[in-house]
Amino acid sequence: MLKLNIDLEHIYLADYFRTKTKEKEKKMFTYTCRILPHIVGIKLG
Repeated sequence: MLKLNIDLEHIYLADYFRTKTKEKEKKMFTYTCRILPHIVGIKLG
């Protein structure tokens, strides 16, 4: 029973971190899309 609990907890944690990472990636992507044109603009200008 204890083994099962540990496994479930592990799956839950893995899923939690995967969700967190996806959120972070989405934020980074949005941030990059917002910032990149400025950087390119500065380099070109």
